Amino acid sequence: MSVENDERYRFTEANQAFCKIIGLNQSQVIGKMVNEFIVEPTLTRVLGKYKEAIMNGHLVRFEYERTGHWMVTYLHPILGDDGLVNRMAVYSHDVTELKRMKGLME
Repeated sequence: MSVENDERYRFTEANQAFCKIIGLNQSQVIGKMVNEFIVEPTLTRVLGKYKEAIMNGHLVRFEYERTGHWMVTYLHPILGDDGLVNRMAVYSHDVTELKRMKGLME
């Protein structure tokens, strides 16, 4: 993901799992902005976590729910030649089934 001015984030890659959850293919995601796929109230929380990763320069982990899917997301800021964060590696994992199984056990 590229980090652009004014706290804007653009997809430069998208894995099949993410595309499946949002119901699009990779070509429909790559080059688009995060706010085109994540809506409020989740968007505010996600953007806050992106900002946290950039400001602190370290890995951030968080969970959120999107269209009935629970996601665990890891953000890893990547520095450019200028020493500023210009990209982020973002890994999201769907943990919906795990949460469902835990609920059955309780």
